[in-house]
Amino acid sequence: MKLSQPGLCLRSSVFKDPTMPDACWQLCLYPGGKRPENANNVSLFLKMSATSPLKEVVVKAEYRFFFLDEDDEIKFSNVNIGDFHAKPPKGGHSWGLRNIPRQKVQNSIRADHSLVISCTIELLPDAGRIPCRRVEPSALVITDMAEVSRVHMQNELAMFSGGDCTPYSDLSVAAGPEEDRVVFAVHKYKLIAHSDVFRAMLGHNMEESKVEIFALSLVS
Repeated sequence: MKLSQPGLCLRSSVFKDPTMPDACWQLCLYPGGKRPENANNVSLFLKMSATSPLKEVVVKAEYRFFFLDEDDEIKFSNVNIGDFHAKPPKGGHSWGLRNIPRQKVQNSIRADHSLVISCTIELLPDAGRIPCRRVEPSALVITDMAEVSRVHMQNELAMFSGGDCTPYSDLSVAAGPEEDRVVFAVHKYKLIAHSDVFRAMLGHNMEESKVEIFALSLVS
């Protein structure tokens, strides 16, 4: 590896997925870097080629490289997403890493001087190619049960008693005995929405609807 010159390429055998008959794959390793500016590093690329020189193949994929040691433990790994586009007459397109530190690769070399690289490929849907259709409002279904995010619930609870909302509240509720009373800054419309008792107190011509603070007494 130390004597490898930039541009020297070691290629794996070609492999393919039966579900994608139009494309095949190959790993391309440059022990001395792909180009002079990559010298003293290792370059590794995943190349996709069209099985026919007359076909154009476009694939979006997530690919992962794993360098495995003697015990098949991962010594170096990397994950990336690439838009592979093979078109005539070249018929191939590569994505990968240009500057892998040489020491990371040397740590993965086995006693028999071999280097084992595992590669997994996961095809991703191309959002630009997914057909979209307009959904009319009449087709929407509103259910009684809806999933509510934790953040939304925290904001709702903070609206009742959070200190940050005190300047914006329109009502204060004092609870507890006079010697140990706690005052909560609240919002009338929230109390009315969640409690029939507060709706009656605040929505009619009662004393509580005319004040900005009222007390709740504990009854034993």
